[in-house]
Amino acid sequence: MKIVVIGGTGLIGSEVVTKLTEHGHEAVAASPNTGVNTLTGEGLAEVLAGAQVVVDVSNSPSFERAAVMEFFEFARSIADAATVDGTVHVAPVRFQPIAGDEVAQAVSRATAGTPLNGRVKVAGPEQSPMDEFFREALTAWGDSREVVTDPQAQYFGSVPGERTLVPGDGATLGRIRYRDWLAAQG
Repeated sequence: MKIVVIGGTGLIGSEVVTKLTEHGHEAVAASPNTGVNTLTGEGLAEVLAGAQVVVDVSNSPSFERAAVMEFFEFARSIADAATVDGTVHVAPVRFQPIAGDEVAQAVSRATAGTPLNGRVKVAGPEQSPMDEFFREALTAWGDSREVVTDPQAQYFGSVPGERTLVPGDGATLGRIRYRDWLAAQG
């Protein structure tokens, strides 16, 4: 089966391409790096020819500075984007980050599986207040920035609600805890 992965050269997309290829699919990475621009349409018709499935794991073009998703690998980008005058401003909302590899696994399973006609929600195994998560993360990184709890702090352009960044009931939960993932990074 030919599967086109929009954003297929990025952190998550490249893992999805690898996992699908390992399972015998013809997974094709589609990104500006491979000559495909989904915003202008350049190369799009050619790459989509013969595709049975299209997966979009691209970054949102309206948030060019950093990735919007709360995967472990993006934690530093989230902290950097939330930094104002040397302090990290985050809201005390629920936060449930997941390892990028576990996201890629979930996307690959959903892509190659029976059509769901719905959504698959995924999240990490632990939920915590976002401000507490970043206090612990910055300490673990040896980062001296202060974390300020700010109920009006924006998360990539908007103020999140209490449960905006968590999946709710029925989500597939990863198994890798952030502290374990970070320790494995050495």
